[in-house]
Parts: sequence; C-alpha cells; structure tokens
Amino acid sequence: MKLGSFSILILIFFVRCSTNADPVKDTSLDTTAQIVEHKIVSNSDQSNYSEFLVQSEAIHQQCLDTGDDMLGCSQKYYSEMDSMLNVVYNGIIKNSDDAAKIALKKEQLRWLAQRDKAFSDFDSEKISEISSSDNQTLSLNKKANYVKERVIELINYEQKKYDPSVGRVSK
Repeated sequence: MKLGSFSILILIFFVRCSTNADPVKDTSLDTTAQIVEHKIVSNSDQSNYSEFLVQSEAIHQQCLDTGDDMLGCSQKYYSEMDSMLNVVYNGIIKNSDDAAKIALKKEQLRWLAQRDKAFSDFDSEKISEISSSDNQTLSLNKKANYVKERVIELINYEQKKYDPSVGRVSK
C-alpha cells in the first residue's frame, strides 16, 4: 500500500504521540523524522500541508485536554511544527529557480533572527503563580505557534501567495 505525504506526516505524528520518548532529546525520533521528511519532500502535495496543520493542532489540543504530561504534549507539538517547517521550506527550495532560492534564503535568515529573539522573550516570560513545568509548557506552545505561522507563510509562498521580498502574504 502506498502512503501519500499527508498519511506519512500523520503516521509519524501518531508514532511520536504514542511514545513516552522526549522528541527534543530522543535522537531515534530525529532519524525517523529525517526519513519521513525525505519521503515527503520527494513526493510532496502542498494541499495536504494545511490539512496536516489542522490535524496536528487538534491532536495537540486533545493531548493537552487529558491534563497528563502537558509539557510532553507541547514538546511533541513543537517538534512536529519544526519538522513541518523543514519539510515545507526544503520542498520550496528544491523546486525554486536560483533567484527565488536566494530571496527565500535571505528571508528565512531574517525570520530565524526574529524567531531567536521571540523565543528568548517567550523563555523570559514567567508567571510566578504557576509551576516551572507549566511555564515551560506555555513557552513551548508560543514557540510552536510562532513556527506554525512561518509554516503557513511558506505554504502560501508555495501557492504563490507569499512575497519573500516583503516577508508576508500578498493581497
């Protein structure tokens, strides 16, 4: 049976959610993600990316709603968004001409600098009334959503709705 790119993304997400491994620390998951990313990039269907984001967000919310290991839920969600960012970005680069590659790489470097600043801000925002674990969970959720927004921008870029010269979706 041949799996489409969306099916592969969902499969890896469920594998990650069903394990107790920490995707931030578990290198076996990194290897699995690299294999899946390679398959997705070589057989990508951009229309499934948006659908995957919706599914991923719903699964993350279900995980949080259990109230069990919310930090683990957020680590897994962040890992999925980060993997998705890599898949979408590399898929665009692979299919772009030289001028588009240069423009997108320049925009990505600008975004990475902004991301690093935002992540630093997220990490420094602490709510004194809640536990350290809860603060980490909130920070990871903010980071995942920040990365998700970039994924959406890149999906729009792939669909010719994103202008890297201004760093936003064209109207």
